[in-house]
Amino acid sequence: MRNIVKHESNAKKGPKSVKIWIINPFDELPGDTDIRHRYWALADTLANLGHDVTWWSSDFSHRSKTYRVRKPETQDQKLPFSIRLIPTSPYTRNVSLARLRNHRQFAQRFLHEALRSAEREGGPNRMVVSLPPLGTAQACFNIRAKYGGEVILDIMDAWPETFHRAFPTVLRPFTKLLLSPLYGSARNAYQNADRISAVAQTYIDLAKGYAPTRPTHLCYHGIDLDDEKESGLQARLSTRLPLSKTGPEGPTLSTPIRLTYIGALERSYDLEAAIRAVHALNTDSIPAELHIAGAGSNEAHLKALSKEQSPSSLLNSCIHFHGLLTSAGLRSLLLKSHFGLIPMTKDSGVAIPYKLADYCAAGLPVLSSLDGECRQLLDTKKAGLYYEPGQPESLISAIKDLLQNNDDHEAYGQNALALAEELFDREKTYSSLANFVIGS
Repeated sequence: MRNIVKHESNAKKGPKSVKIWIINPFDELPGDTDIRHRYWALADTLANLGHDVTWWSSDFSHRSKTYRVRKPETQDQKLPFSIRLIPTSPYTRNVSLARLRNHRQFAQRFLHEALRSAEREGGPNRMVVSLPPLGTAQACFNIRAKYGGEVILDIMDAWPETFHRAFPTVLRPFTKLLLSPLYGSARNAYQNADRISAVAQTYIDLAKGYAPTRPTHLCYHGIDLDDEKESGLQARLSTRLPLSKTGPEGPTLSTPIRLTYIGALERSYDLEAAIRAVHALNTDSIPAELHIAGAGSNEAHLKALSKEQSPSSLLNSCIHFHGLLTSAGLRSLLLKSHFGLIPMTKDSGVAIPYKLADYCAAGLPVLSSLDGECRQLLDTKKAGLYYEPGQPESLISAIKDLLQNNDDHEAYGQNALALAEELFDREKTYSSLANFVIGS
């Protein structure tokens, strides 16, 4: 078994310091990337308030599907919180039995190591445990039973509902029975948590169905908008090439349409329809490009499809794969783009994805095939348009709707930025989440 790695925190603990454990094996750690996601941001926020924070994660990276190689003597020395890595087995697909095995190992081995840690150093006052994975919440309940403290369940996704949707339609009448142990784990987590937070109102409502009296708190994934402000976002947005110009014969394109997708290249994201839509636009003499930043198990298939579909009239491919980018690379890509793309499949259980905040913070109108809460936000704020999942023609129609008048495209972009400032600014939202975790 690989050794567990521990990084000591350099934070100065105040007189009212609370000992907090964050348990999440999925988010990228410092050193994996320079882009803060939810639990890095939360750990920073809590630690900077003077609390003693430890983040328990996995030695296997969910994003890169590789093992982390970390050297405690040289990495993370400036972090205000500690990191503990639990050894787990690998998986290649996000929806798979291998991933469930990884989750089971993480829960079992976390419990073993956490109990040993609590024996030596005392148990935590608060445990923030993400859902998924299933099973880890029960480990936290066992620790609470022995050492006290409170468990805050933070819902990232609707599990096991996501696995239910992964089954072929013909088998779905039987999947609830097959997945009954997983549904039982989720119900147990909702009903036994002291408090429940979530990344979407959809998940709050799901939890309320099982535990109607539990205190809840909504905190979207968000983005570090203060970094964008410091780097002169509005000034840089003003340099973005206008998408169209109006002449005697009406609006015409002044630059190729640039759609951008950032995120995992997995089958749950319907990038095939986006690729076909972009190729169809070029075939109709409407210059368009699709820029894809990310990695995943479906990457080879998407690259092959891009070549197959490429119009013979193009000298170069109109589909560009950028791989995994740094925060500066992502910022540069988004500021050269005209639309942010959320291409979800019809059966996606996602409510509000990370990428929505990224697109809005860059002032991009959003083209999304995600129904439900995401669509409601975009419609209400006039920050983007919905298109039918799996339908390239519907995506093309949405693009053309915003091509009719450049002022409409500009207005949607400004509305997207206002949405980021209202709901996704971590400087405000994560301070509120931290107070909810502490119980103040």
